[in-house]
Amino acid sequence: MIYIFRKLKFIPPLLVPLLSLPFWIKGFTEAGPVPLKHSMPLFELLNYLLGFSFVVKAIAAWVLMLVNAYYLNYLLDHFNLLLKKSFIPALMYCLLMSLYPGFTGLHPLLPATTCMLFGIHKIMLTYRTGLDIADFFDGAFFFSLAGLFYFPAVWFFPLIWVSLIVIRPFIWREWTGAWTGFLLPFVFCFSYYYVFDDTRRLVNDKIFFPQDFVFVNPMNFPLAMQITAGCMFLFSLLVVVAFLLHSPAKTIFSRNISVIQVWWLLFAVTVYFIAPDNHPVYLSFAAVPLTYYLSHWFLEGKRTWVRELVFWIFLGVLLQNHYPQLMPPGL
Repeated sequence: MIYIFRKLKFIPPLLVPLLSLPFWIKGFTEAGPVPLKHSMPLFELLNYLLGFSFVVKAIAAWVLMLVNAYYLNYLLDHFNLLLKKSFIPALMYCLLMSLYPGFTGLHPLLPATTCMLFGIHKIMLTYRTGLDIADFFDGAFFFSLAGLFYFPAVWFFPLIWVSLIVIRPFIWREWTGAWTGFLLPFVFCFSYYYVFDDTRRLVNDKIFFPQDFVFVNPMNFPLAMQITAGCMFLFSLLVVVAFLLHSPAKTIFSRNISVIQVWWLLFAVTVYFIAPDNHPVYLSFAAVPLTYYLSHWFLEGKRTWVRELVFWIFLGVLLQNHYPQLMPPGL
């Protein structure tokens, strides 16, 4: 399968949705209510616009996940951030976002990720340009919109600072433009709630919500989940460390972007601990940087049989998570 994605150009983009569909189709038929606990205004609006059908919302979530996958793939290809062009990033993102059954539904991190990808795209356009206030304003604006879908996403705003430091010389007007773009959506949001005399609900229920996060000892998870989490953690750690040690990035720009991805991964883990609860779906922001590192690993080297073996093991892990009846008893 990895060989197909590495060598062929026309079949892989069609295979991406087909390979993700078995892990999402169960959610289409068994879709439940969308979690709206402490949800932000834009996610409430999206949930309202999609109507009352849980199935429609589950299909919309799958489509949005695919949009994120193809958009991330486009960014990595367009800016030459990988060793070669392929659709492996789209495949990796889809599989990471299908890791557990709880991921396969509409949740606020999906549209928030879309906004953050738009934001990072705007920032990447500023490399080796002159004074560029507009793109930093737009990038910060999109990161702020992500916060209006899922408030803890605002903790990714320092990613703008990291970008300003690693890919730009210091220009104070660009920093000011970034701050302005970030604050503007929240100014409009607070103004709307103020007009309707509802700012107390916005602040107490949506922003500074009472946190119900309770740490659960991983040893209390089902054995299958322990195996999945342990394997994913160790493999991701090895891939990230190998990337950082060998630095396969081709250009100064790609090395700068790899620094931004490291920070993205750190912020994603940090944001998990301020989530409304301890559901694994709140780790899905980490799928973006992990897609970047995993794609590098699957594209480099000549020992493709090792990568094929790892891929099929990964696919087997997903199958046992979604269809445990296929697995041996006790898992």
